[in-house]
Amino acid sequence: MRKNVAGQRVTFSLFKAGARIANPTLAVNDAKVALDGGAQNNVTTLPTSDAAGLVTWLPSQAETNADTVSFLMNDVLGAEWEPLTISFDTRPALLDTTQGAITWGQQKIAANVNGEGALDIRNANASGIGTYNLGGQNGLMNEGAANYGQYNVGGVTGQRDEGVADYGIEAVGGTNATNPDWAVAGDAMALTGAERTTTAMVIWNTLTAALVAVGSIGKYIVDYLALIWGKAALIGSGAAMTTTPVTASGNVSIIKGDSYLNADGRRLEWTNTGWNVAVGSTIMVIIQNVENFTGTRLSATSIGLELTTTQTAALTEGNFLFSVQEVKVGGERITLVQGVWESTVRPIPLT
Repeated sequence: MRKNVAGQRVTFSLFKAGARIANPTLAVNDAKVALDGGAQNNVTTLPTSDAAGLVTWLPSQAETNADTVSFLMNDVLGAEWEPLTISFDTRPALLDTTQGAITWGQQKIAANVNGEGALDIRNANASGIGTYNLGGQNGLMNEGAANYGQYNVGGVTGQRDEGVADYGIEAVGGTNATNPDWAVAGDAMALTGAERTTTAMVIWNTLTAALVAVGSIGKYIVDYLALIWGKAALIGSGAAMTTTPVTASGNVSIIKGDSYLNADGRRLEWTNTGWNVAVGSTIMVIIQNVENFTGTRLSATSIGLELTTTQTAALTEGNFLFSVQEVKVGGERITLVQGVWESTVRPIPLT
């Protein structure tokens, strides 16, 4: 029977000389109830019986409002059945604040010490996993020395490992605890010798095709090596005489009637890391009193000019001042190179 709860049912049978009485006669004053050892009072609702002798009592809520409810049956009009007393202890059969710890095997169950009705269930094994309740806060904690656990402190939800050398996250007041075991942004990394070697090999073996991010050191190195390789291809064998038409100082020396095309590796090119040639600018190559050509922006720091055989054959033989100029979209003009342009004739073979 539950304490102070309506709608409960008590069923029983009445006996005499060991035999159950079928359909006993029940009258007022035959059934009484006493609460916590108090006075015996007639029940609110007289029990009823079926033909087979199963008697049913439906107690009111008030008749269950006691720690001990005693129900008594006695045939006051005769001796049809023998007297019967039934007592109910309505207190819950749960661990309360005074219950001591119960331990078996590697498990331990103890009542909550603050009287809030929660249970503390933990695993006493040093390598096991347990559940820990700290009064009004729900959480999981592992008490092992080398295990993972979760810990909730107050109203802050977090994870913490109680072990000496384990990984975990702890939240205290919404922030990371001092010296967390897991790395956070900004932590320094101490690599072993083997780890440094592995990292270096990964970087060294990265294909140049993957180094395409503009502005990255990898892209810069790849482009610069390609430029060096292109210039090296212009160097002949034997005396290693240079065939590039642009000198180190930026001057130009070409042969009338020759072609200077990128497909042949002979394009005229000027490079300066201090330039910032804008996309959309027009590149003008001006030979004083001779000719004007339109060049090409190769990058922010490099420009080029291709000339056909027809174009060079039409140039005037001799040395002339020339300049390479960037004309921006708005009309601003920046002189990038100024020097001497030399146009010489190709030797005529003997006939």
